[in-house]
Amino acid sequence: MHRNSIFTRVFLFIWHAMDAARKVMHFVLMLTFFVILLAALSPKVYKIPSGIALVLSPSGNLVEQTTGDPLERALEQASGNETLETQMRDLIEAVDRAADDKRVETLVLDLDGMGSAGLSKLQELGKVIDRFKVSGKPVIAMASVYSQETYYLAAHADEIYLHPMGMVILDGYERYRMFYKDGLDKLSIDWHVFRAGTHKSFGEPFTRNDMSEEDKSSSRQWLDGLWLAFRQDVSAARGVSVQDLDGYVNEFVPRLQAANGDMGKLAVEGGLVDGLMSWPEFSDHMVAMVGEDDETDGYNQMHFLDYLEALDGTDMKPDGDDQVAVIVASGSIVGGDQPPGTIGSESTARLIRQAADSEKVKAVVLRVDSGGGSAMASEFIREELLRLQATGKPLVVSMSSVAASGGYWISMSADEIWASPTTITGSIGVIAMFPTFPRALDRLGIHVDGVGTTPFSGSFRPDRPLSDDAKAILQIVVDSGYQDFLTKVAGSRDMEVKDVDQIGQGRVWTGARAHELGLVDKLGGLEDAVASAADLAGLTDFRTVYIEQEMDPSDRLLISMLRDLGLGKVGQHAGAWSAMGVQGMLSKLQLELDTLSRFNDPRGIYYHCFCGDQ
Repeated sequence: MHRNSIFTRVFLFIWHAMDAARKVMHFVLMLTFFVILLAALSPKVYKIPSGIALVLSPSGNLVEQTTGDPLERALEQASGNETLETQMRDLIEAVDRAADDKRVETLVLDLDGMGSAGLSKLQELGKVIDRFKVSGKPVIAMASVYSQETYYLAAHADEIYLHPMGMVILDGYERYRMFYKDGLDKLSIDWHVFRAGTHKSFGEPFTRNDMSEEDKSSSRQWLDGLWLAFRQDVSAARGVSVQDLDGYVNEFVPRLQAANGDMGKLAVEGGLVDGLMSWPEFSDHMVAMVGEDDETDGYNQMHFLDYLEALDGTDMKPDGDDQVAVIVASGSIVGGDQPPGTIGSESTARLIRQAADSEKVKAVVLRVDSGGGSAMASEFIREELLRLQATGKPLVVSMSSVAASGGYWISMSADEIWASPTTITGSIGVIAMFPTFPRALDRLGIHVDGVGTTPFSGSFRPDRPLSDDAKAILQIVVDSGYQDFLTKVAGSRDMEVKDVDQIGQGRVWTGARAHELGLVDKLGGLEDAVASAADLAGLTDFRTVYIEQEMDPSDRLLISMLRDLGLGKVGQHAGAWSAMGVQGMLSKLQLELDTLSRFNDPRGIYYHCFCGDQ
C-alpha cells in the first residue's frame, strides 16, 4: 500500500510537471504568434540616416509590373524559387526622390544582381540617373561582370569600377529562335499554321527549320535600330566615340590576345571602366566618400527599397486632388481573370472600369508592355477602353519596351499614343495554330474512328487529321481578322486601309520608325505621356496614381509576416550570369512554352509577336 502510494505520487508529480510544461509551451507558442502578428500589423520603421549612399541594386529583370499573385510570389521567395524582378517605377521614384534629399550624398549602382531589360526601359532609367547628377551628387557603378544591359546604366555614372576577374560584354542585339519542324515530323505531329501577313512569323518555328527571309529582313531593321541607339547613348553618356565602341566589339579577340586574356584590363584600356577593384576595395573607396556604417563595418548606405519604405506616405498630396491614373498592361493578353504580369480580359477590364467610374480620375494612361496574345481578349480590353473614353476622360497610351500585335490592338484607339524611339511595335497581323497527332497515335497502334451528325463533327479534334474544310474555316477567319485589324487601325489612326496594309503584314518597327509611319503620335516616356494626359484633361495640379489589383487583407498580413521573419527577402544575384549560356537559352525556351500554355482564345486566333525578349 505504501509502495503504491509512492508510485502514485511520483506518477502524479510527473504528470503535473508534463502538464505544466505543456501549458508553458502553449503559452510561449501563443506569445510568439501574437508577437509575430503584432509585428506584421505594425509596419517596420526605416530611419534614413544622413550622409548615406543610396544603393540602386535591381534584382532580376526590369519590368513594368512584377509577375504573378503577390502571395505566391512571397512564398516562392521564402522557398528560394522566386522569379527575380524589379519594378521600374520603384527605381525611378527612389532616384528622383534622392536627388533632392540632403541625407543622400551619392548614388551607387550595384549591378551584379540585375538581369535583362528592354532598351527603352534602360533609356528611361538612364535619364533619371542623369537628372540625379544635375544635383551635383556623384554616381558610382560597380559590378563583377557588366552585361550589355548593366553597362548601359553604368555608362551614366561618374565612376565605373569592375572586379579584376570581371569583364564587359557588348554583344549587340539578336533574334534567334528554335525551329521544331524536323522534331515534330519525327514525333509524327502535324502543326497547322494559318496566318495573315507575309511577315507574321510567330508560327514559323513549327513549320520551318530556319528563319524566313521576310522575318530576317524585318528583324534586321529593328535590331539595327536598337544597336545604333545603344551605341549612340553609351557614347554620349560615357564620353567614348561610337568608333571606339565598335572597335572594342569588332576587334575583341585580337585585343584580348594583346591583353594576355585579361578581360578586366581590356575594359580599362578600352575606356569602358575607370579601374579594377575587389568588393572589399570598393567598400573602402565608398567609406572614404560617405563614411563607415558602425553596425556593418561597411560604408554608410541604404538599399533603395528600404529608402522607399522610409519615404512611404511622405510629401504626398491629399486624396482630394485630381488624378491621372496609370494602368499597367504587362505580359501576354489572355482571357479571364489573371494575376499581375498578365493582361486578363476580365482583370484588366475591371481596372479600366474602376478608372472610368472614379470621380477623382480625370485622365488615364495605359502603360503597355506586351507582345499580344488572344484576339478576343484584346478586343474585350479595347472595348472597355472605348467605354472609358465615352465618359469624356482622355486616354493616352504609353508604350514601354514592346507594344506589338495585340499590344498594338489595345493601344490603337487611344487619344494619343506615345512610344520610346526604341519601343518594338507594329506586327499588325493574325495567326492561328492547330496541332494534330493522329500519325503519332497510329505508330503506337492507337486508331480513332466514329460517326458524327454533320460534316464538321469531330473536325477539330487533335487526334484526327484536319480536314480541308476545317483548314478553309481557319484561314477564312484569320483573313477576316486581319482585315478587321487593318480597318480598326485605319479608323483609329485616320489612315487609309491600303496604307495600313503596306506597313502591316506582320512587320515589326521601332518606335522611331512607327512614328514616321503614323502608327504612334509622339516619342517620349511614361512621364511625357502622363503630362500630356493631364494637359488633355485641362489639369495643372494633379496626382499620378496607379490603379492595380487589390490584395486580399489576409494575404497582405501573411506576406508581411513572411517579410518580418526574413523569409520574403529578395535575392540579389541573378545578374549577367543567368542571361548567358545554357541557362539563358533555356529561359527563352521556357518563355515561349509558358506563353503558348497560357493562350486560351476560344477561336484559337491570336495577335501575337514573339519580340518581347529584347
